[in-house]
Amino acid sequence: DCLVPGAKSLKSVKVLIISLCDGIGGIRVALETLGVQVVGFVTSEISRAAGRLVRKRWPGVMQWGDIHRISEAMVKMLFDTFRDKYDCCILSASLPTCSLTEDRTKVIPEVFRVLSLAKEFCQSNLHWIIES
Repeated sequence: DCLVPGAKSLKSVKVLIISLCDGIGGIRVALETLGVQVVGFVTSEISRAAGRLVRKRWPGVMQWGDIHRISEAMVKMLFDTFRDKYDCCILSASLPTCSLTEDRTKVIPEVFRVLSLAKEFCQSNLHWIIES
């Protein structure tokens, strides 16, 4: 009920995930462990090794690469593609992954820029998680 008002259980909730500074897909593992249905999974990650692991585990993943290169058009296309296919969108950002190779002060504004775009185009419940 906390993800989607009126949902009977988490297993009935269809989720679109946008995972910024994704690492190895921890947010997806957590949500699948809770039993939600992941209908779309988009990652932004600069580590090639992490990206390979995520592609191997979830072949249908959409990988956007560097967070600085995410455009308004990319976010709009994502929400147009998944229109009416999800009950809620979860945007997560794991800042330690970013900080391994880049100054956090350059990444944090980008997280909020992408969050703002998601708020603009999401037609359903939007939840966000930023961990440090």
